[in-house]
Amino acid sequence: MTVVELAMMIKRNRIKSSASIVTTLAEFTDPVTILPVSWEVAIESAYLPEDFNSDPADRLIAATARVAGIPLVTADERILRCTSIKTIW
Repeated sequence: MTVVELAMMIKRNRIKSSASIVTTLAEFTDPVTILPVSWEVAIESAYLPEDFNSDPADRLIAATARVAGIPLVTADERILRCTSIKTIW
């Protein structure tokens, strides 16, 4: 889901790049492991607390972090306020 959001930001010029979208995404994602949206992640996203953001993309990203047992890197204030999501920023 994060890669989808990055692609959309590049397309809308919110992320500037002189390279192709494929090259830019490859540079962004090369040093990281991309985790799939599994059944477990999908179910976890549906059961996030009520105080969590209702945006489906944010829910999938947060659920992926929870299922993987890793903190979520974000500057999103709504997500940072949710005490059930471990965050870094």
